[in-house]
Amino acid sequence: MSNINKLILYRMMKADSGGSPALPGSSIDRDCLGVRFKHVSKRDERNPRVDVYIDDNGIVSVKNNGKFQGLSLTIPPIANIPEFMLDPMRGLVRFTINRLYFENHAHLMYIEDTHAHAMIVPKYDMLITDFNRYLADTAPLWEVDDDDDKD
Repeated sequence: MSNINKLILYRMMKADSGGSPALPGSSIDRDCLGVRFKHVSKRDERNPRVDVYIDDNGIVSVKNNGKFQGLSLTIPPIANIPEFMLDPMRGLVRFTINRLYFENHAHLMYIEDTHAHAMIVPKYDMLITDFNRYLADTAPLWEVDDDDDKD
């Protein structure tokens, strides 16, 4: 793997009609360039299907119950992408972004939580609408990755 590929992160997402990552239309839309969210009171739900929890004021905290919360990413190689995300019936596109973009970002940061998984998280507690807007602002930086020969 080249050094540049070590900087690349993957995310399987829906694409819009222009080939860019699709933006969510609701708080529960998945596989988009945004996070699913619910009120923190729903934290103990079984299978909550949520990326972040918000408080009564619509604030997403950097950590919830001591864990970072944000937009999931896969660290190369491609084999680290969960198999269910690759199911053709889902209609998802493999996008890439360079993690260096987040080194000096004023509002977002990149963290690795396992050898295969990373996240884009808020740099500070912020409104969920702001968090999703900052994520949406990264849309021009995502590129479609159709090179299956990468290590």
